[in-house]
Amino acid sequence: MVYKLSVKVMHKMMGHFNYRNSRNGVFRMNIHLVLVASLLLNIVCFITINGQSKQMKILREENKKLRSNESDDELVALAKEKLKTIGEIKTIKYLRIEKGMSMLEAKQFVDSLKEDT
Repeated sequence: MVYKLSVKVMHKMMGHFNYRNSRNGVFRMNIHLVLVASLLLNIVCFITINGQSKQMKILREENKKLRSNESDDELVALAKEKLKTIGEIKTIKYLRIEKGMSMLEAKQFVDSLKEDT
């Protein structure tokens, strides 16, 4: 059903072509090749994105393990010092680059430090 619908859509998109212009089904074959190629490309993209999202999840978990080795008190003291000297935005940037935090984590961490002071 979806395949027939997509063929109809392709026919409407290419309105200046019709079955009378195609000889021996060449136009029909070209449409089918385009649809198959599009389907294959979508499958490859889906597999690639899925693989990369799994890899990102693994890297985030490893990053959390590595980050947990550092004492929370040391991180708080360092972040407070950075907040006083270089400001909020640069502190967030520092935490993202040097400590591997996400933007949301760094922002929430800095906001919690600002509330404590």
